[in-house]
Amino acid sequence: MRKVEVVAYHPEWKHRFEEEAGKLSRLFEGELVAIHHIGSTSVEGLAAKPIIDMMPVVRDIERVDAYTERMEALAAIFEKAKRSGQFTYMCLKKGIQMS
Repeated sequence: MRKVEVVAYHPEWKHRFEEEAGKLSRLFEGELVAIHHIGSTSVEGLAAKPIIDMMPVVRDIERVDAYTERMEALAAIFEKAKRSGQFTYMCLKKGIQMS
């Protein structure tokens, strides 16, 4: 059985998302339309697994494969992708360590 760690809300999660979103914004350059903080760490006051879930919206998912090595260097885990209208939504996870 897989053990899941849920911890008390930490206000630093918002700042960590902003930091990681900045890195992804630079990584994806003009391909990125928006990036959203999703999942339980985005809800103030809610206990959560210490993983920042991000949903980048990109212009063309076919071009994202060119960024795989750079995403791996940031330790971003590609979760899934789906098309919705003219943009593609990807989910990325970033495990975080809080001291």
